[in-house]
Amino acid sequence: MDWTIFGAGSFIWDIIDAIEEHSGKVKYIVLNRDIPADLSQELAKRFPIISLKDYKQHNGDKDNNFLGFVNANKEPLLEELEKIGILRFPNVIHPKSIISNSSLPHIGKGNFIGAGSVIAPYVKVGNFNFINRASSIGHNTTIGNFNHIAPGATICGICKIGNKNHIGTGSTIIDRITIGDNITIGAGAVVVKNISSPGTYIGVPAKVKGV
Repeated sequence: MDWTIFGAGSFIWDIIDAIEEHSGKVKYIVLNRDIPADLSQELAKRFPIISLKDYKQHNGDKDNNFLGFVNANKEPLLEELEKIGILRFPNVIHPKSIISNSSLPHIGKGNFIGAGSVIAPYVKVGNFNFINRASSIGHNTTIGNFNHIAPGATICGICKIGNKNHIGTGSTIIDRITIGDNITIGAGAVVVKNISSPGTYIGVPAKVKGV
């Protein structure tokens, strides 16, 4: 299975690893900015890298599968590509992740689920989320769209996570918590109350930064 990846952020090697674990092939990496210096040399050795402009001029490659919209900043690009008929956005699920059979039918499109992550029974996951290494999502939890759940984060059972949030490395959201939209949970924070207002929340228990 051939893949086109949009963007080259710091977690691109996790994505490539999961694709190759499934015997897939990265056909293109498409960028609309310069590659980060710490990634450029090795990426350029292994994969064809083309500009977004060149990719769109050739009307894309509809035989490919696509990933890379796990960042909400790419939402306008997604809408643009949908207009030219590029609609195939399968999930990339690392074979070393653990996903309950009752949750698999309820995972949307364009999601990345990394190695060592655990998705418990009856979880619903929307579209274009990045569920990173060794993270855990508890039973009967609902995840919206364009969220990044960082390595080692724990979301306990019966939680509701909205859209465009960052759940930081090693953070914990206890059970039955609702998180709104455009919220950042800092690394190591522990969320014990619902959060509805956009902002950055840090500490134990988590409080809005600066308060």
